[in-house]
Amino acid sequence: HQHLLTMTGHERAGAAIFFASAVGNFAACVMMINLFGIVGAALAMTAATVAFNIATAVTVARYLKLAPGLVIAITNMSKSPPNHS
Repeated sequence: HQHLLTMTGHERAGAAIFFASAVGNFAACVMMINLFGIVGAALAMTAATVAFNIATAVTVARYLKLAPGLVIAITNMSKSPPNHS
């Protein structure tokens, strides 16, 4: 999603999300490493990656009116019954 924002003229939004994600990731890592060690760092990185992907997906949906691929796949699965031939 980050590349899509950059290629369509929304690089400021992409940069803001990237910066906020990096700062949040650093803060979460510092806090979680102090509490849980290396496992805390892994949890913080995972949470930051999930938050980054959600933020970029929401931004792409808002600016470009494009739904994330997972949303489309789930929607299509619920519309058509499976073909068991």
